[in-house]
Amino acid sequence: MGIEFNVLFYSSIAGLSTILGIILVLLNERLVLKYSHYVNSFAAGLILGVAFFHLFPESLELSKNALLFILIGFLVFYLLENVMVLHSGSEIHFKEKKRLGGEDMARAKISRVRSRISHKGQDG
Repeated sequence: MGIEFNVLFYSSIAGLSTILGIILVLLNERLVLKYSHYVNSFAAGLILGVAFFHLFPESLELSKNALLFILIGFLVFYLLENVMVLHSGSEIHFKEKKRLGGEDMARAKISRVRSRISHKGQDG
């Protein structure tokens, strides 16, 4: 088994898990919203752990200016996040939502599925 198999296998798993996530949201939105902050916290911690324990030490070994680039990158993303927030999504968890019925609910679900598929298509 070569690298091509590994790429196809893990890409397929990632794609199927995305589709499974979309199906879960469509079937039980209330349960997903109840636990989504735990999943988001886990994902953020995982990314920070990989960065601090694997990527930063390796970059420091490769370049003496790596710490400066890390700091600049952090500041750029921090400023972008705080200055250019277009939609944070916090109203999903903290405000009462207007309940849709019938045809409006079907259109809203179709719109959500389309947006998730197009977003994943852009990501690759």
